Amino acid sequence: DAEAAASGSVGLYIDLSNCNVCRKGLPATCSGTLIAPNLVLSARHCLDTPAVLNGTLERVVFAADMFSDSAVSRPVEKVLSTRDYGISSE
Repeated sequence: DAEAAASGSVGLYIDLSNCNVCRKGLPATCSGTLIAPNLVLSARHCLDTPAVLNGTLERVVFAADMFSDSAVSRPVEKVLSTRDYGISSE
């Protein structure tokens, strides 16, 4: 919705249909901040946890209710992590 988009808050929709230990039909979610028209900043666990669960970061949602049929969303085109730049948190 307009309020969510104006604040820069976005939801990250994570498809867990390939997860063997997850409840079927329920996605995971995470949050992020729109820092450029085509760039979202989010916590590293929003990438690491879906990877462990065989999930896929599928789309960015611009709405307070990210499960609404009318929620505006865009597919994730590319994911980068600090690891891609040789930075490790360990």
